[in-house]
Amino acid sequence: MAVSVLIVVAMMALLQVENVFTASNVYKDSLYGTVLRAALCLALVWLVARSGLLSAIGLTSSPAWQAAWLWWLPILMVAAMTFLQLAAVGITDNGLWLGLSAAHVFFVGFLEELVIRGVVLFLLVYAWRERTYGVVAAVLASSALFGAAHIVNSAFGGDAPWGETLPQVGYAFLIGVGVSGLVLRTNTLWLAIVWHAAFDFVGIGLVGPSAETVTDKAMDTTPTAQSSLGQMAPFVILFVYGLILVRRRKSVAEPVPSPTAPAHGL
Repeated sequence: MAVSVLIVVAMMALLQVENVFTASNVYKDSLYGTVLRAALCLALVWLVARSGLLSAIGLTSSPAWQAAWLWWLPILMVAAMTFLQLAAVGITDNGLWLGLSAAHVFFVGFLEELVIRGVVLFLLVYAWRERTYGVVAAVLASSALFGAAHIVNSAFGGDAPWGETLPQVGYAFLIGVGVSGLVLRTNTLWLAIVWHAAFDFVGIGLVGPSAETVTDKAMDTTPTAQSSLGQMAPFVILFVYGLILVRRRKSVAEPVPSPTAPAHGL
């Protein structure tokens, strides 16, 4: 657990470098954040690959995926969000913004899923595999870390109001449990990465930059309309769905190192 916390803290600290170098121009902020996250993703994938654990953390090829259809519920949620967003504010005609934000949310999703649902969840499941409810505890703990990581939006240089950040911490935890259950049941992290990116893109990429300064930190959040406690119901459903998937998960899918993998670990 301590190692998992250190990994998340290290990621949060590295991302705060943005507060020093980002400019007031929203496009420069977006580009910088994208490049930084892409570099962190490449570095982490390289380290995991060196340990021989790419498949163990969910970076599997499609033949190894299991029951991908289980993603129907989160996909339906994003489709509903898209419809409501388009009905409310439409879609921006700013092609540059659409391209930059698509790249940005992809690497936001890639990095967060790689760290939380990949490395951290793997470490916790493997460490607690002998416990009766070890997998459930690992899902809850990793999701709690995922939720807590969003505190940086208001703390440590973040400028988002706490009234928006605290609900975000709550629904990030709920989403984390749902997505963790899906990752463990489907044996792939790729679908989680794509869904995470699509979820963020609906709220930020489709509407375009606001008249006010939109920073890279703001892009790393979910739409304000989704930040209120009144919007928690879909995330509670996803939370319950994830717990059901974890409880019904077959033990053979335990993310343990392959017998052919190198002896050294992460």
